[in-house]
Amino acid sequence: ISYKKKNTTIPKNTDPATLTLEQCHELIKAGATRKSGKRKGKKQL
Repeated sequence: ISYKKKNTTIPKNTDPATLTLEQCHELIKAGATRKSGKRKGKKQL
């Protein structure tokens, strides 16, 4: 699901064709609270 330049994943146990607009909003809210695990920094040689 893409919303305001943010991508949110759909859980594997959910059929994308059956998602309602309300369910999509809930997934977007849940994805917004989750932080990214990647950190950017200098590459050490």
